[in-house]
Amino acid sequence: MINWAKKGEGRGIISLCWHWNAPTNLTNQAPDKLWWSGFYTRATTFDLAATLADKNGERYNLLLRDIDSIAVQLRKFQDADIPVLWRPLHEAPGGWFWWGAKGAGPFKELWQILYNRLTNEHQLHNLIWVYTGTDTVNPDWYPGDQYVDIVGLDIYAAPAADLNNNWTSTQARFNGKKLVTLSETGNLPSPDKIRNIGTWWSWFSVWNGTDWIKKQPIDQLKGVYTDPDVITRDELPNWRQP
Repeated sequence: MINWAKKGEGRGIISLCWHWNAPTNLTNQAPDKLWWSGFYTRATTFDLAATLADKNGERYNLLLRDIDSIAVQLRKFQDADIPVLWRPLHEAPGGWFWWGAKGAGPFKELWQILYNRLTNEHQLHNLIWVYTGTDTVNPDWYPGDQYVDIVGLDIYAAPAADLNNNWTSTQARFNGKKLVTLSETGNLPSPDKIRNIGTWWSWFSVWNGTDWIKKQPIDQLKGVYTDPDVITRDELPNWRQP
């Protein structure tokens, strides 16, 4: 990722999403609760609300241990002078990840702990904080403008969907205060539809793997990434210049 970002006068900006395994209490049972899937609520009995209520307890210290561990990895990018679109604790309102399983209050507290520890204690200033809801942004789950740089939506809709309502409602909610991104999607967006209705996402990311990006027709992939209104890394201005 560092090598990729350094190409083209270092104009690349990478995106990282953290599938944070619960710090402890992993179920580790076959077939769908194995240890490596411990970011899912179904695969752990870790209780975030109880953990945050006991800040002298072992589980709270394990939370901080994990944050300190990920800080070591993120520092590699700061040391290389590479900005990171940092997308942790995503899709919390859905409840399928442990960081959202106990409701909005514990989630927002955890987000703020993560933000303050990485920013103030570890002095990581290359992170662009991307808050991701699901296909909409529920204000009850929003950590606060001071903790968020960009707002993202994760939308898995039919290939023909134009996503107009998703984009429009989010833009209206933030009224220009935050960029809005299609941070995760199952299908390539259509530049023709975007032009017609004016839903200009700041960027988009089709999920990896055989079920998503690898199912996109090759001609469609080529068409999207060579479209004159889709900006790729080689077309970015040299934003590093003062």
